[in-house]
Amino acid sequence: MTEEQQKTGQEMGLMAHEHPQWDDFIDRLSGPEGCNFRLAVPGNKDSLTWTCDSDGGYQLSTQILASMGLRPDEIEESMSYFHENGGCCDCEILFNVAVPLDSPEESVESGQ
Repeated sequence: MTEEQQKTGQEMGLMAHEHPQWDDFIDRLSGPEGCNFRLAVPGNKDSLTWTCDSDGGYQLSTQILASMGLRPDEIEESMSYFHENGGCCDCEILFNVAVPLDSPEESVESGQ
């Protein structure tokens, strides 16, 4: 959120693919501040690990969205959007919502 948005109380809106800060949110959620995707054994892609409470509480996402300036009602609306689109916990937002199933990346990976 810019200083101007904070001063005027401007709405940030639902965090979704169309949101101007979507990429920043996904970067933060996948990084050390969020799920912290990393290799447990450097250089071994089979050792990929991450942090997630998996209880559907969205603790990491909620903290990140709040720090980005979203209001509580916008965060709640975003969590509903994530859940409706297969993001039932923080890491599933990255697995299921960040890259929609009909995206070019998914088609390439699945051989379609």
